[in-house]
Amino acid sequence: MTRLDVALREASASLVLLRDARLPAARWERVETIVTRLEAAMRDGDADAVLGSARNLEDSCSQWRARRPAEPESTGPPSVLEERVNRLIHDERTASATPPPDDPDDPRPRPDPGQGAVR
Repeated sequence: MTRLDVALREASASLVLLRDARLPAARWERVETIVTRLEAAMRDGDADAVLGSARNLEDSCSQWRARRPAEPESTGPPSVLEERVNRLIHDERTASATPPPDDPDDPRPRPDPGQGAVR
């Protein structure tokens, strides 16, 4: 498992935490900015940036877990953000489950190209 794989798994766990978070409406804008940075880091394959963004998400969401009565009303993530988060979780799980093409270390059996498999 590469450093990027580890970072992506941590990011996925942070994104799951985010889906369940309840934050004051004003805080979701900051979280959305972090998700945008995470998305770019995932696309670029930058393990350090993925890990940094994942930790920022955890911090942003966990700070508001225990809401005090004097704090503003908390809400779940806006629907557009929730859709982005779900897509990122799906993308991470797909990337983790799919080794590079013709990876000699991939233990999964490959269909015989002569039996209708498209290569």
